[in-house]
Formats: sequence, structure tokens, C-alpha cells
Amino acid sequence: MESFYCVRNPYLTRSSVVNFISIFLCVFIVKIKDNFDLIPTYIWAYIIFSLIMWILSILISTGYLFDNKGKFNLLYLNFYLIFNIVFGLLIPLNTSLIYFIQMSGEPNADMLYWYINLVILIVNILGLYLFSVIEFEIYNLKNKIIKYIGILLVICSELALFYLYITAPTVDEAYKGFMFEGLFLFAVDLIIARMFLHYSIAKDEINGMD
Repeated sequence: MESFYCVRNPYLTRSSVVNFISIFLCVFIVKIKDNFDLIPTYIWAYIIFSLIMWILSILISTGYLFDNKGKFNLLYLNFYLIFNIVFGLLIPLNTSLIYFIQMSGEPNADMLYWYINLVILIVNILGLYLFSVIEFEIYNLKNKIIKYIGILLVICSELALFYLYITAPTVDEAYKGFMFEGLFLFAVDLIIARMFLHYSIAKDEINGMD
């Protein structure tokens, strides 16, 4: 059941060291700009949520929390998959905080870009899911159109981040937050795609045990 454990611990926790780097940079920016009181509540709420997810990821990957205790079933497998997908998306999202925190208090700051950013990430993971379902035969579907739609959605999400990079209002070099987000999103996509592959293998192994 090596694939089962690859879904439980897909190396996202180690990769999330970027979370600390991003948050450290954000704290540094806040200190330099002295705009602590100007940071929106939703940013603080997200940072707290991100830290909680990071702690949970460590506890789950090390077996201290939600340990399957040698039980291999679809309930645990699906939980690990969903949790790690959400956690994985937090990695590129954390890098975008560099932009949103630096823009806090600026006249041209717009919460709309935060929502656009979230939609882009949702479209990205939807595309990756559609691609993986066909490519790795998770549900024994053979429709290649779905696969190509998935690829198109992933590409469009990266292009959308590039569009934000060149068009979003900015001060200093805050716009680079979107550039870093695009790079880390690509890396996380590779890890999550690998996780989908192992999910397909583990799912077949579990069904074969029934």
C-alpha cells in the first residue's frame, strides 16, 4: 500500500516551507510600511487558517492525527486526498499575500483581486482534476475531451495569474507576488498530479481487497 501513504504524505508539508518564507516577508513588509492596522480582516483570517492547516498537515503526515492505523479504506484515502488538495493550494496562495499585504491601505487596493485570485486557483484544481480523472483512469472514463478541457483550464489559470501580474494596480514591486504564485502553482500542480496517480493506484488496490 505504498500508494496509499503517498496520498497521505505527498511531500506537500516539506514543500510548504515557502509558507514560512512568505509569512516572514509579509511581516517584514508590515513592519517597513507600518500598516498593521490597515491589513483587512480577511487577510488575518486567512493567515490563521493557513497556519492551522500547516499544523494539521504535519500531524497527519506524521501519523499523530487521523492515522489510518493500518486500515486501508476509501474513507481515509478520500480524506487525505481532499485535505492535501486544499493544503497544496495554500502554498501558492500564501505567496500572493506579498501583493495583498503590500497593497493594504493603498487607495487603489481592491478586495476584488483577492476573489479573482481564489477563482483562478479553483479553476486550476478543477482542470487538474479533470485531466487526472482521464489520464490516470480514476473512474475508468475514456473521454479524452474531458482531459483536454482539464489541460486548457490549467493553462488558462496560469495565464490569468500572468494577466494579474501585468494589470493589477501595484506599489513598489508588489505585483511580483503574482509571479511567484504562478511559479509555485505550477510546482504544486505537479505534486498534486502525482498524488492523483497514487490515488488511482491505491483506490484499485483497496477495491481489490474487498
